This record gives sequence, C-alpha cells and structure tokens, in this order.
Amino acid sequence: MKIQIKRILCATDLSDFSNSAVIQAIGMAKEFGSTLFICHVIDLPLVTMHGAAFVYPEDQIEEMRTGAMDQIKGLVKDSALNWEAVVETGPVSSTLCGLAAEKQADLAIVSTGDPTAVLAAWVDGSQMNCGGDQENYGTNGGHRAHEKIDKVLKKGDP
Repeated sequence: MKIQIKRILCATDLSDFSNSAVIQAIGMAKEFGSTLFICHVIDLPLVTMHGAAFVYPEDQIEEMRTGAMDQIKGLVKDSALNWEAVVETGPVSSTLCGLAAEKQADLAIVSTGDPTAVLAAWVDGSQMNCGGDQENYGTNGGHRAHEKIDKVLKKGDP
C-alpha cells in the first residue's frame, strides 16, 4: 500500500533549528506532491502589573503577524510549491493541534530543538501518532497530543 501524504503541517518558531524542519518539510511536500502549511503561533503571555492584566494592542499583534508571515515567505524559494503560510495567536500546543485538524493534515512536523532531530506525527482524522509511538494522541480535544507537542516545544525532547 502506497502512503499518500496530501497535506503536511509544519510548525516553526522561526528559529534556525525550527526552520531546518521547514526545509525538510518543503522537500517532503515536493516529493509527495503535497500541500504544505507552514505554521507559526504567536504565544501572547498574560502579563499583569499591580493586579491588572496587560492586553497587547491590536496593531502590535498585527505587526508581529506580518513579520512572521514575511519570515515564512523568505523560507520558501520554490514558487511551484503548493503551500500556505499560517500565523495564529494563542497557546502553542492547542493551536497547532487545532490547525492540524482544521487543515486536515496527514502529517505534522515539529522541530525538537536539536538540529538533527525532528518530530513527525502521523495525523489521521482525529488521531495523531507522535514520533513513531504506537500510542495515539487525539487532536479533537484530546489532551495527550497537547502534552506531547508541549513537551517537544518546551523541552526539545520528544
């Protein structure tokens, strides 16, 4: 049975380590003739001062979003590649899991922080099989997928 990977979601924090995963994802998208979604999530931490919460001004958020889009566009040199840049704000792991479901990704790729290691997770409908494990991690409200992605993003260890 031939594996068909029609949609690949690749997450990047726009660091050099993470962007190396994007380069690998571009190669895979070309090889499989897949649509590639290059995703960046802007995590806006809640800041409080003297008991009051700080809310980021919309123009500052838009500036961050535009800067991220420009950086992503700079990574893709092949105009023939079928791809889309996606920049969202929110908690990183749950936003990525939501995007994987929304974009109906067959494969999700996340950098581990180690330039030689990348986590690839098979995504099938509402299930995500992370890092070659035999255990499934749900993407539709499942907390295990969020925990796994959080672990990779925060600790650099799948």
